Amino acid sequence: ILAVKRGNKNKMPSPIPITSFYGSVLALAAIPLMIGVIRQRRGKGVALGDGTNEILKAISKQQSSESSLGEMMRRYQPLQQAIRIHANYLENMPILVTLVGFLEFDGVRKLYIHALFLSFIIGRLLHASPLGMANPRSVGIGRVIGTALTISTVVISAISNIFIHYSHL
Repeated sequence: ILAVKRGNKNKMPSPIPITSFYGSVLALAAIPLMIGVIRQRRGKGVALGDGTNEILKAISKQQSSESSLGEMMRRYQPLQQAIRIHANYLENMPILVTLVGFLEFDGVRKLYIHALFLSFIIGRLLHASPLGMANPRSVGIGRVIGTALTISTVVISAISNIFIHYSHL
């Protein structure tokens, strides 16, 4: 299935091999995030969502005191964090891979392509780390720096694409 005809050893099977590599690595990086959500859901007995339905059911039955509602909120907070870490990653990763893939296809220098992907990876790692979203309070320098790196990498990639294509119009 993966056999690639290699008549010319210098020719890569893809016109955008760097993006193919990083896109695959980034896609695989989503799997542990997904597993984190699955573990949290199973541990909390939640089939769908983030535990909000369970809290609302308890409120509607009026069986819960304020203290037990607070306990329920704290119980489901790690699940909500895991969901948001996973979703935030998936909200940003495809945009970046697409933009950088366009740049690579247009022949932008390999070092620039690597720098964009590595900046994004570092940003995402910081964002999801114990210094960021994995912190129980969901605040920290990792989240701030990770968000800044993610946004700046997407903006730089988008502006680079606009500049390349605007100059050819």
